[in-house]
Amino acid sequence: MRNFAMDLALGDCVASLGSLGHGEVADLYSSATVLGVPSVWPESVGMVGPEPMAHGLPVIACRAGGIPEWLVDEETGLMGETKDVAGLAAKF
Repeated sequence: MRNFAMDLALGDCVASLGSLGHGEVADLYSSATVLGVPSVWPESVGMVGPEPMAHGLPVIACRAGGIPEWLVDEETGLMGETKDVAGLAAKF
């Protein structure tokens, strides 16, 4: 992932933090403005969205897998269509 970020000239914008404890993750949530979930994977119910939402962090995600079960567009967060890069970017 580091090499991919460097290839995209995003090396200064992307950090690889490795494994973090719950307190460290909570600190990251409190310092963030929004969490983007551009997933295309049809996971049933992941915690990548609900966990930060429980910390008060707004979430913007793609309509994939179980995401519509925990995110209601323009009510509990913002949702774009899967693989619609421009549409998802417009939500930010």
